[in-house]
Amino acid sequence: MIEGLAVDPPDRAGRITQAAFERGMITETSGAKSQVIKILPPRGTEKSELLRGLEILAEAAAAVLQREPLAFSECDAWPSDGAQPEYAA
Repeated sequence: MIEGLAVDPPDRAGRITQAAFERGMITETSGAKSQVIKILPPRGTEKSELLRGLEILAEAAAAVLQREPLAFSECDAWPSDGAQPEYAA
């Protein structure tokens, strides 16, 4: 699974990526101006790990933007029965 988060202005993407790295999360930037934060969790990642990754990313963005981080307690895309979602091959 690959997701991207476009950031404006573009220089914030690198700062958020660095802040996430300092919190233990590895991400990359891409795009013509390195304005997209790429999130690349491995297939089979547990829901709790995905939520923790979102929390780290929110904390990193909040630190760069000097705001309170968002809380991620549930993921709407995750099946309600707790099974892992199916990904397109």
